[in-house]
Amino acid sequence: MDTVVLRAAFEWKCPKCKAGNFNRAVAVEFTDSDREELLELFDLKEDEVGDMIQAPAIVKCGKCLEKFRTEDDDDFLPDPSEDGE
Repeated sequence: MDTVVLRAAFEWKCPKCKAGNFNRAVAVEFTDSDREELLELFDLKEDEVGDMIQAPAIVKCGKCLEKFRTEDDDDFLPDPSEDGE
């Protein structure tokens, strides 16, 4: 069986034409010193860290070609202040 490489993406629905869309995540690039600072800040080892990604700031619908600014889906992520107790 052949293998494929999976890449992170964001799914969204066009508010104008209702078409479903996917956009690739944007890889965040760090300088070596910034990366070292983040490892220290979060008490991580180099092999415990993967790529950091972010959503694109602007997306374009593949069907109607309309462009939109993006925002985070706060309902998608759990609230870190709720510890489940």
